[in-house]
Amino acid sequence: MPFPQAKAEAEGCVACFEVAVGAAHLLHGESFNNLSDKLFGIVLKKPIGVVGLITPWNFPFLILCERAPFIFASRCTLVVKPAEVTSATTLLLAEILEEAGVPPGVFNVIMGEGRVLGNAMTARPDFDMLSFTGSIEVGRSCIHASADSNLKRLGGKTLSSFSPTVI
Repeated sequence: MPFPQAKAEAEGCVACFEVAVGAAHLLHGESFNNLSDKLFGIVLKKPIGVVGLITPWNFPFLILCERAPFIFASRCTLVVKPAEVTSATTLLLAEILEEAGVPPGVFNVIMGEGRVLGNAMTARPDFDMLSFTGSIEVGRSCIHASADSNLKRLGGKTLSSFSPTVI
């Protein structure tokens, strides 16, 4: 990647974290007393839980930074599986977050072959949501693997037509 493009991408990543910090203050429940004289409504917003994130080989850092800070703002933990050929930026972010004081277990990185780990992530009940950017073929594979064991909320660019879930 040419240096000016890399610099712009890094600045965009910083902006994602800044926006997420502000958004975290907006995540709260609501109450409604306008339903009727005998009804009072309460909306609670609760964390989804453990989110699995599979990042692609192209723009791996940008896509990671578009999702990770908002997952944290939603009070969820994250397990990232970067593409095998572009894992350095994910590992660098893990070091930065550790230095910044993010508690152990909040940001986790697993390494390995995409098909093997991707299928394992979708099949394991430990993941409450899976976000990825990839092909329709991979999206279908995730849906099938998830359906066999425990249906997951799926999110990400490719699966927007399958699931509108956004965190």
